[in-house]
Amino acid sequence: MPPEVRYWLRTHTVINDDIAPTIEAPVLFMAGGEDRAVDMAKLNNSVRLLRNARVVFRQDWGHAPFLDDPTGFDRDLIDFADLAFHPRG
Repeated sequence: MPPEVRYWLRTHTVINDDIAPTIEAPVLFMAGGEDRAVDMAKLNNSVRLLRNARVVFRQDWGHAPFLDDPTGFDRDLIDFADLAFHPRG
């Protein structure tokens, strides 16, 4: 990522705390411990605000989990889609 893009991302914040609780659609966050582009505090805040959010976290994933662990990524995505489109209970 070019330095100017990293700078812009670090210095500009979009706050959607007011609308996040109104989102009813299932949301999946996939994050990795080796990803230096994701602010985990912001991600956790988003999860806290959203009604129907799920996080898949793998310590050994970086910013491209579909490359780091294609099989695991696919499995987690399919599990999420199955639950989102065929809720149990």
